[in-house]
Amino acid sequence: MKSADRFTVLKYMGVAVLLSVLGVWQTASAQEQLFQGVATTNVQLFDVFGQARGTFTYQVQALVVLGSPISGGGLTEANPFHLAVDPIQIVNAPGELSIRSAALSNGFMFQYWQFQLINQNSWQGNLVNNHAAESIALNILTVPQEIAPHIEIPTSMAMANNTQMVGEVSGNQVTIVVDGNSIGGTTPFHTEIVAQRVQ
Repeated sequence: MKSADRFTVLKYMGVAVLLSVLGVWQTASAQEQLFQGVATTNVQLFDVFGQARGTFTYQVQALVVLGSPISGGGLTEANPFHLAVDPIQIVNAPGELSIRSAALSNGFMFQYWQFQLINQNSWQGNLVNNHAAESIALNILTVPQEIAPHIEIPTSMAMANNTQMVGEVSGNQVTIVVDGNSIGGTTPFHTEIVAQRVQ
């Protein structure tokens, strides 16, 4: 079973959020490489009136999976590898993020990112289609959103198309840097993930 098959999709505040099924990381196939580490996100936030509140930093524990490209509905992910990132614990905390290079839905494959290898250990990527139109925007970031003066709630924001990524595997460590914005351009962010291989 490929990694993209082992997730449950639910709808949260209009965004499809991918939740890891308990224990899936212990059942990864031999073709997958699992990494565990920290995702640090710097994000610019705005108040309910659209005024900048400043740049805030959030950290969460993250899991990274690198595996073979996934297939479904007669289509195969057109990337040199498949990438999935999730928080270790999903508690709807600021800084939680999910990344999918591609995903399966009802037996069909939907690709989000286009990756190009820089060399045998590093790559660059572009979020070419966030699939928000199909309500399966699975590349998301949770941030506190002000809904009234001084009142905020954690909100899962879909990443906008043309969000950029660079990544590198060095020994037993993977480093991934993501720069982008949310749909609508209201949440510019910079995320750095540093994780060590655990399987």
